Amino acid sequence: MNAVRMLTSNIPGLFKHEKSISAVRNQENRTLPGVFTVQATDTQRHFRIELNPFVDNLKPFIFVMRAMGVCPVRVTNKGIVVFSWLSLEILYSVCVYLLLCFAVWFTNDNRMQAIRKANGRFEDSVDAYMLFVYLVPLAYLPFTHWRKANRMANYMNNWIHFQNLYLQGTGGSLVIPLKFHCLVIVFFAVALSPVSILVSYFFTTSSNNTVPEVFLYSYLATFSNLTGLFWYFICVALRSTAIRLEKSLFKTLDKSSTKAAVLETYRTLWLELSHLATDAGVAFCYTYGFYLLHLFFMLTLSTYATLSDIIVGTFGNNILVATCVFISGFMIFTMCEGANEVVLKTQVEFQQKLLRYQIGTDHNDVHREVNAFLQTITAQPPIISLGGYVRIDRQLLIGLGSTLVTYLIVLLQLKFTVGTT
Repeated sequence: MNAVRMLTSNIPGLFKHEKSISAVRNQENRTLPGVFTVQATDTQRHFRIELNPFVDNLKPFIFVMRAMGVCPVRVTNKGIVVFSWLSLEILYSVCVYLLLCFAVWFTNDNRMQAIRKANGRFEDSVDAYMLFVYLVPLAYLPFTHWRKANRMANYMNNWIHFQNLYLQGTGGSLVIPLKFHCLVIVFFAVALSPVSILVSYFFTTSSNNTVPEVFLYSYLATFSNLTGLFWYFICVALRSTAIRLEKSLFKTLDKSSTKAAVLETYRTLWLELSHLATDAGVAFCYTYGFYLLHLFFMLTLSTYATLSDIIVGTFGNNILVATCVFISGFMIFTMCEGANEVVLKTQVEFQQKLLRYQIGTDHNDVHREVNAFLQTITAQPPIISLGGYVRIDRQLLIGLGSTLVTYLIVLLQLKFTVGTT
């Protein structure tokens, strides 16, 4: 990003000392939207470093997922996220992972027995192989969560840079009131483990259910739910920041006599927020890419099983399969809707309100700054995509829905074809 010049003198709410801020793009790490160096003419005034508002609000997710061995990072007192391959967090995560692998090996007889009982019958074989589908997250967890933990930590730390720039530009700290909501959601997600136990008992066709098997499926269900909800609250944090930035902008414009300078300052803030939104998809690319594929696979098989039960008239016996359909579909909807709301609040609503403001003003310098703001929004839109492979929005939701219908038609055709031979 090109260097930007911020005029802060004679603007209400801003620092009274003129500072020059250089936004330097870090080419070695794609997840860093900007590293800011501040030079002040007054050496007695230091640029205040605030706590990380993003980490402070999402701490319940980070701590619980770290306790589950999923998120091997450490959070300092100032909200800085630290990751190292030679750390106690990694050692703990490896121990938890080995324990889960032992539970998979110990309970493998029940899954193999379910396949043998299917005896080649198509529908029973699908139900039996669903037991293995639930274990897929264990296969990709080290590659998507541990290997990309450094990128995730860098993204979280980038919120400190945005907080500092927000503090300098607006004169106030960035407040994201999500901590209580995160705490409540995490509590209920973990408390729903008994439901996961019932689901694991239901999908286990053998009556020889063991404690490791119940623990294993409960852990996987909790891990899956927390992962999806964590993404949603990342999007909520971005959306809340966009709303606060928008309110602060027009509130400052109403009080300031140097409106062009205010628009220039907030254009820089908006650009950094856009980078944060875009880099969210880059930082969590493989984590949520594989997660989304796994959810869609579970949704397809569970929906097929539910439709098959409805056709043969045994829907009441497989009510928990329908529950699995609902949870998988809800998580996919949450991912797409959360990202879509970020784009609406950060891009569309900003453009609409700037256009209305431009119509109501007669100052040429303000018109130029509003045009520059609108051009910046058009040139640097907050696109949330998984590493550039797929864009997360409502269009993805529609595409997955149409693909799901296609797969269900094929599976039902196979059901009737195999059943008549």
